[in-house]
Amino acid sequence: KSFASVTETAVGRLACFIAVGGILFVLPLFWFQSRVLLNPLTKMTKEVSELGRRNSDVDCPRLEWRGKDEFALLAASVNRMLETISARSVSIAQADARHQALIACLPDALAIFDPGGRVVAITKPPEGADPMPGLTPGDAPDAAVFGQGPVDGFLRTLGEIFRGRKVGKVELEASSVGGVRHFDLRVTRMDEYFALAVVRDVTEEAAEHSLRLAAEARAHDSMKRESLIQLAAGIAHDLNNVLSIVLNAAAP
Repeated sequence: KSFASVTETAVGRLACFIAVGGILFVLPLFWFQSRVLLNPLTKMTKEVSELGRRNSDVDCPRLEWRGKDEFALLAASVNRMLETISARSVSIAQADARHQALIACLPDALAIFDPGGRVVAITKPPEGADPMPGLTPGDAPDAAVFGQGPVDGFLRTLGEIFRGRKVGKVELEASSVGGVRHFDLRVTRMDEYFALAVVRDVTEEAAEHSLRLAAEARAHDSMKRESLIQLAAGIAHDLNNVLSIVLNAAAP
């Protein structure tokens, strides 16, 4: 009984010693882990999460980190990545601004088609044709406006573009209330899903071409009439000479 009592007391004291020692050892370990090891990581996570919100008006935000530990190297890597993203964003914005300025200066319309010939989007109508007849987003070119034959020709050209042809040219005539409008379409492939068509309203050019052809035809007819008159005058002159000789020879 005495041995059992001594053993129980010794085990109890040993358990108390281990518990007290464990508490005195574990608590400083947790404190060291939270303050020395995990605190920089928590701070870094917070800085990264608040980077965009605190620097919304800055073109290239940066992480400010003091020290020369591993987290400073991580902050430097993040800053280099942000500088690269910022530089590319600026380059993309400048390229987009140039493209928008180029589109605004063009007198032509830009229409995007899918492989089925349906209009995906139209950036703007060509000058002088607002709204643009026969082309409606979500639909193929209207055969009632352009005619079934020209529409079929455009769809064939579009299919050739998606099969590898670089540039295709199509001429369409749109019948509207104001008369017949002439459009020149140059089609090229953007990617495997879309094709771009530059649409130019050439109604005035077509009218001028018709007038020029009519003027050339009138000039050609006038030259033909003048040539016939000269030919008739030459024949009459030669015939008059022959008749004069005959009359002179027949005179007594």
